[in-house]
Amino acid sequence: MEQIIIGIHAKLTKDGEKDIDLLVHSYYIGRPSPCVVITDWSTRSDIGGSIDGLDQIFDDEVAKHPEYSVKGRVNLVAITNPESPTTAIQATCGQLPSVSPFKFLDQGREIQPRVWVDLWAARYGEDGDNDVYFDLIAKQGTLSGDDFELIGRWKENCLKPPDHGSWKTGTPKAYDVWMQAKAELPKCPEEDGVADFLRDWSERTFAAGEKKKTDEVLRYRFGLSRSTTLLHFISGGRYPILDSNVELAMTRLGSPLDICGYLHCFCPLFSKIASACAVSGTHGLRKLDNALLMYGSDKSFPTSI
Repeated sequence: MEQIIIGIHAKLTKDGEKDIDLLVHSYYIGRPSPCVVITDWSTRSDIGGSIDGLDQIFDDEVAKHPEYSVKGRVNLVAITNPESPTTAIQATCGQLPSVSPFKFLDQGREIQPRVWVDLWAARYGEDGDNDVYFDLIAKQGTLSGDDFELIGRWKENCLKPPDHGSWKTGTPKAYDVWMQAKAELPKCPEEDGVADFLRDWSERTFAAGEKKKTDEVLRYRFGLSRSTTLLHFISGGRYPILDSNVELAMTRLGSPLDICGYLHCFCPLFSKIASACAVSGTHGLRKLDNALLMYGSDKSFPTSI
């Protein structure tokens, strides 16, 4: 087991001014360049070039805020196992500040992170699709064409009736592209190829029906939600799934995120929420995913928080 510093988190304070939340996070585990700077959990910027270490980047960012003091600085650490490289991001952990940047809510009141993840994950229910999920995750590296079709059915909620016969071309279920995955059997890309992989699959289109007046075929993009689902399974769960409910859940936790920030921001945030909730490993991270999905889909929240 090896411990690698992947980020530095701190509060910058100044009398009479609002505190600034600063996170410097490496883009690839074990390499400080390139990295991402996240200020107050919304502003993101990429740092590249010749970088000796995260300390250098952190000091440079602090220098941009004269007269601010650094409070509560902590290192975020990844615990890696050379014999099981796909667990590197899943095991990401570190000492978190005593005041969490996230708002873990239930019925309008803030609750402890561990209570939050148990509560919201339980609302997913035991009769969901977790058995199929864990079977597919266990096949990482050996997924067959039929397995890729099953991933598509899982994602499109077409595992069992009633799916109204929608698992076919010409529906909004992205059948055509899932069949491409079934034929191509995509493999997990190297870290420096993940962005290209997501771009390729996100931009693929499928026939989703016809316009009523013109009979023109409607074509939709596969999109980032589906392409991250594909990446999630071929990586054995290393990369989290980004869907609309999870994106909304991140907003409700106080960390709004646009889709284009998946690699730069969502993955580190997902790891930090996992650490706050004290969950890790395949089952723990699936529990967090279920909690985020239910949290994002709950209709009792106001439209803006």
